[in-house]
Amino acid sequence: AGLPEPTRRIGPRLPEPAHLRERHATARREAAHLALCADRAVARLGWRPRLSFDRSVTETVHWYHQSQGCTPNAIADMSLAALTRYEAVNA
Repeated sequence: AGLPEPTRRIGPRLPEPAHLRERHATARREAAHLALCADRAVARLGWRPRLSFDRSVTETVHWYHQSQGCTPNAIADMSLAALTRYEAVNA
């Protein structure tokens, strides 16, 4: 069994922090149990994503790289700015 689609697509884009290297085998086992599915939200609520999966991954990876070494306050500000940009999409 392989990794779930999001894990396969996001994983190669992120550097592996040193503290996770030791737990890599455990993390890979746990990742096999993760699943992201919006089928129920689509069926029951008519929900549709505002961003494509690829754009969501790109935005997440960009945020992750920018946040490295930042203070908690700077990370909070970056997160609020990202949410504001997200809310403006298809508003």
